[in-house]
Amino acid sequence: MATLGLQLEWESLPDGARLDGKTFKARTPRRFPFKLDVENLEDPLVVQFINAHTDEEREAFLAKYGFPNGGREYLRADALRDQAELRKRLKLAGSESSEEVSKAFRLLEEYRPAVYPDLNGRRLMLLVMTPRDLMFMEIALVAQNDVRFAACEQCGTAFLTGPLTKRRSHAVFCSPRCRMAATRARQAEE
Repeated sequence: MATLGLQLEWESLPDGARLDGKTFKARTPRRFPFKLDVENLEDPLVVQFINAHTDEEREAFLAKYGFPNGGREYLRADALRDQAELRKRLKLAGSESSEEVSKAFRLLEEYRPAVYPDLNGRRLMLLVMTPRDLMFMEIALVAQNDVRFAACEQCGTAFLTGPLTKRRSHAVFCSPRCRMAATRARQAEE
């Protein structure tokens, strides 16, 4: 299976994460190693992260992918700030405006993710060290490949369209379910 050449080796929280006061913590010290190969931009980690709107959704994300910052816990305020910042950068990178895409590249220059080359057979793989590093690399891929950022007209969920995704560049709904819900709502109004 072809990939985009990005890979993350990390640890999930198999027993889950919980919000303890103002801090997300692992429920137990157990960790489960996993490897994530970025094959396309259909459902990138950065979009999954910014779409975690509630604390319960953030807990589920953290259980599946661990703490994005590489720490052993994650302040809720930091999670909210990171989500807002990553959404801003992703929206700029996925803009139709070349000025905004250029601005996204300038913002990405401020952050230098830890990336290490690895010759995997005959293909160069870039190994990123944390989920946060991977999210910044995904944003760079969005800007580089003319991928567009969109928000579903029905539910507001963020998604990407165009090259490296399975969606047409003019898609306005995140899923067939939302497209059908919008159709039913229009028909009910008529």
